[in-house]
Parts: sequence; structure tokens; C-alpha cells
Amino acid sequence: MNAHAIANQPHGIDLPDGARAELAGDALELRDKSGMLLIRYQNGNAQVSAPAGDLTLDAPAGRVVVRAATDVVLEAQRTVTVTSDRVDVRAATCDAAVGRVTLVARHLATTATTMAQNVERYELTASRVVERSRDTFRETKNLLQVRAGRLRTLVDDVYSLYARRNVQVSEDDTS
Repeated sequence: MNAHAIANQPHGIDLPDGARAELAGDALELRDKSGMLLIRYQNGNAQVSAPAGDLTLDAPAGRVVVRAATDVVLEAQRTVTVTSDRVDVRAATCDAAVGRVTLVARHLATTATTMAQNVERYELTASRVVERSRDTFRETKNLLQVRAGRLRTLVDDVYSLYARRNVQVSEDDTS
């Protein structure tokens, strides 16, 4: 039935469950039996509402695809939950601003061309830390302290220590 045929219906179309489809200005609206808006179509835009409960998109034998020429926006007053065996996200840019992040993983791998961290306080607790790099530069403005049960430094070529003052104290042998 075209829009002209619907417009000629004096009261719209009443459905057996009490829902009603009617023209409202230049929009087509579907309302439930209490008058709550379920679907509104106007000028190529569509709105689907579930005013009294959940809105479920269900495809038990296939995929659900959401496709947009510009943006997709998810808004929730409480929680957005994603439950899946696998989540793939691909984007040229990803910005996230959160108050707190908790990540629990059995394995975490990070690969980046450049990584910059700017933190007020950094704490690392690990059973073992292994660092490998071609060159390492560390700069500390005030105090760098290493507390170790044992300390071993192995140098293949030249070992240089430059200090205004050097104090080395041993209770036993120094060689």
C-alpha cells in the first residue's frame, strides 16, 4: 500500500493486537496499543523504539550487520556489555578516555612502532623481568636506587663510570 492509499484511510491501519500505523504529518508511525511510538519513518530516517522494555535484534541462524555511511554511536545510561569468544577491532585511530581500566588476561602481547607512556606513578610487580634492546637510555633527575640480593654486571667491551664522587664500600674482598 503506498503513502497515498494510507493517507486516504481515515484513521490509519489498526492491527489485531491493538497497534496502529498512521501518517503523522510527513512521517509514517507505528504505535503500540497504548500509543507508545515503536517505529517512525520520515524523509529516509528511521527510528525503532522499545519504550516499555528491551529491544532485541535476533538472528539465530545468521549475522546481525549494522552498516552506516558515517558514524555508529552506542549510548547507554549504564553498561555496554560485549560477550563473545572473539572480538576483532580494526581502526585507523582509536581514542579512549576512561576513569579506570581493569584488564585481566592470561596472555597480553603488544606490538607498536612507537609507544609513549606518561604516568604520575608507575609500579611493576613481576616474578621475572627480561628486557632486550639494542640501546637503552635511562635518565633520572634525582635518585636512582637499586636494591638487590645480588647484582652482576657483565660488559663485553668498555665499562665507564663518570661521577663527581665515587664511594665503594665492601665488608669483605674488593678486587
